[in-house]
Amino acid sequence: MVTNKAKKLLQSFECTKCGGTTAKNKKITAPGTGITRIIGLEANDFLVIYCAACGHADFYVIAPFTG
Repeated sequence: MVTNKAKKLLQSFECTKCGGTTAKNKKITAPGTGITRIIGLEANDFLVIYCAACGHADFYVIAPFTG
């Protein structure tokens, strides 16, 4: 699901590496650290917006409990 904030980022995208103006996006989840990582309690969600031309990526933290 792409939020309104993400849609705005995609529409106004300009790659800082190559100047490309077409972006794609993905949601990824990364494990936490320490004991929470071992028992799987903590995870960090990120929205990745990347350049379709060169692959340069920017990561944005997705706040917990948002749709």
